[in-house]
Amino acid sequence: MEIVSQIVGGEHAGIMVRQKAGESIELGELLVAEENGEKMILQVFDLVYGSQIETEALEWASGLQLENVSSSGFMEAELRNYVLAKIKAVVHVKNKAK
Repeated sequence: MEIVSQIVGGEHAGIMVRQKAGESIELGELLVAEENGEKMILQVFDLVYGSQIETEALEWASGLQLENVSSSGFMEAELRNYVLAKIKAVVHVKNKAK
């Protein structure tokens, strides 16, 4: 099974997962979470975009790049910006689907 995200928080009705760099999660997509032999089918219902950089610093760096003042980045792209997906449980599978 390929890992495309990791649960980072939330609640049963709205679990938050962080998308792995280089992977793609789409609205409506079904994901599988597995632990101790039990599986849960989850559905993506919203996408949120985040950054490790404070908003003001991100705006400043973007301005420098847009105005061709500086072309050098100051953090790896896969760590700097990321996608969070809000997902909800659809099916819980123990011995049979519920």
